[in-house]
Amino acid sequence: MACETHSYFSVLRAKIAPVVLSVPGEQMIIIKDPLTGIKTYTVNAFNPRTFYTKNYLVPIPQSEIDKNPLLKQNPGY
Repeated sequence: MACETHSYFSVLRAKIAPVVLSVPGEQMIIIKDPLTGIKTYTVNAFNPRTFYTKNYLVPIPQSEIDKNPLLKQNPGY
């Protein structure tokens, strides 16, 4: 988990986030047989994720747009 955010911002900077970050999360289910003690592992996909190109920018608050009418809202918001 160390330096996890650094790779996230590198993906954003390279503009490859829609490809890299639009994969579902995965979980590993471990089942131990009580008789033999053998563990079996199963990987399941869950929590589908989608990164939209509009997520590269954040919305500008309406109060700031009201203060300066030359401002335009970021695309997608």
